Amino acid sequence: APPRSYWTAREERLALQSWVLGATARGIFVGSFVIYYLKELGISDRLLGLATALPSLATLAQFAGSVWLERTANRRRLVVGRFLLQPICWVPVVVIGWQLAGQPARYPLAIYTLIFCSSLGALCLHLGNPAWDSWFADAVSDRRKGAFFGTFGILTRVLMGAVGIGGGLLVDRLSGGSPVLYQRLLLSLFA
Repeated sequence: APPRSYWTAREERLALQSWVLGATARGIFVGSFVIYYLKELGISDRLLGLATALPSLATLAQFAGSVWLERTANRRRLVVGRFLLQPICWVPVVVIGWQLAGQPARYPLAIYTLIFCSSLGALCLHLGNPAWDSWFADAVSDRRKGAFFGTFGILTRVLMGAVGIGGGLLVDRLSGGSPVLYQRLLLSLFA
């Protein structure tokens, strides 16, 4: 068998940066910014519960992702497809929200668009997770796995906590504002 080729230290750093920044961006889009944006749009408590629960329930898609990975054995296609589809799911949220800003009678369309698209994005993300984890596990040498995945875990949790606290403070400061303000914030984060 040919010798395995592992990532270099530089490739590991780039992978960690990509992974952590992606997790932080997801934290921004599914965290306090989105919740307060939905509240400013006048979402009901029941729909807010649904909006926050559906992306979490999408983690169950990892079971299907594992089966899909076993049948296709093409990790690259699953990972790249996931990276392309997941952010694209947010485009309608931003576009429709921007178009409906200042039209309170049409806010329900923005609410339902956000619920559907964030759930679809989470589904894409979790379908590809088994392929992503498998690919990363093979790319990092056995000797470096503990340090690599440990560093990822610590960095992700610290950054997600900072995003949650920072987002909560910012949104609290903006509270009672116009949904247009939140839409602009989401658009600037998306861009």
